Amino acid sequence: MEKLFRCKQRIYKLEIIRVRNESTQKDQKEITSYAVQTKKPAPNQAGFHCIITQ
Repeated sequence: MEKLFRCKQRIYKLEIIRVRNESTQKDQKEITSYAVQTKKPAPNQAGFHCIITQ
């Protein structure tokens, strides 16, 4: 799955990877970004304060 985050005229490509949590035996979502993240806190777990475009 891929989502595009449009931030200040820039498009950031994020890859969402499904990972297994061995302690709880449940899948978790781990988000890795291929762009420079902002230095602000990340309430959306992606490190971006912007609009999600699909």
